[in-house]
Amino acid sequence: MQKIQSEDFDILQACSQYLFEINNSVISRQQILEEIQKHLTPKNRKLIMTIAQAFKEDGRKEGLQEGLQEGQATLVSKLLKFRFPRAVTTKYLKMVNRADSDTLSKWAEKILNAKSIDDVFSVTRPLHG
Repeated sequence: MQKIQSEDFDILQACSQYLFEINNSVISRQQILEEIQKHLTPKNRKLIMTIAQAFKEDGRKEGLQEGLQEGQATLVSKLLKFRFPRAVTTKYLKMVNRADSDTLSKWAEKILNAKSIDDVFSVTRPLHG
């Protein structure tokens, strides 16, 4: 560690990021950080903490996005079941659960005016003129 941090901090940074990314919760990120910090200079400790903070923020953003998308999928599923109670099949529910946020938003808007469940999932083709 001492040789790496004195010669090339980029290697230390890459190794730290790799450890965080491959960690499968066997040990916590905090434990990884504590072990790495035992061998770092004060300057490099600060840099590693910056990396750790970035990982925390990324994790929060991903969690929020996943939560929003799950909420959208739940809402679209409920709206479909309310509007087309007999037409909602496992096929449609799987499509909803696999869809991205933008697609879910488009489908939610279509539910209001759709005459059938197929209208919700149909692709609107641009007019050529």
